[in-house]
Amino acid sequence: MPSSDSSSTPSVPVDRSCYDRDLLRDQMTRLRREAATRQKLETGITTEFEAATDKLKASAAAAIKKINDRCDKEAAALKADFARDRSRIEGQVESEQQALDQQRDGLKKKILQEWKEGEKEQAEDLQYEEISLGEQLKAKQEDTSRKAAAAAKKIDEAIHLVADDLERTRTVITRWALPNADLLQTDQSQPETASS
Repeated sequence: MPSSDSSSTPSVPVDRSCYDRDLLRDQMTRLRREAATRQKLETGITTEFEAATDKLKASAAAAIKKINDRCDKEAAALKADFARDRSRIEGQVESEQQALDQQRDGLKKKILQEWKEGEKEQAEDLQYEEISLGEQLKAKQEDTSRKAAAAAKKIDEAIHLVADDLERTRTVITRWALPNADLLQTDQSQPETASS
């Protein structure tokens, strides 16, 4: 740009034009340099952002995989514990069922034996009383009836005791929702038939 001091070059006319080629060239060079710096910064920011995003995604994926692996291991351990506990409980239930069946069968045999002995004793008493006098026959018949009633009462009590035990066991097994709960169906028809 020409100097505004007219005293230094009074004989040269002053160029009043606004166009200055050197100034324009300098401004364009500065704009290009700043544009290149801006482009470089924008590219660096984008690259850094993408790298940080990729790193966060990889970290999140690794954390999720770790959590999923841990959950899978815990689920497998819980399934194994459940299967082991279920097997143990089913074994206990089966053992208790067998014990109850044996106890019921033993009580049935004992009750039937007592019933047969009572009948045998009643038959012997009746045979003896046929020979005895009328008063003795009457006393023996009353004694036999009393023994038969006592035996019937014992049979009824034993049947109810076994039925109550089986019902409690079936209730517990049903509450546990085990597959062999239907094995414990209380059937009182046989002992009651024997008592009649």
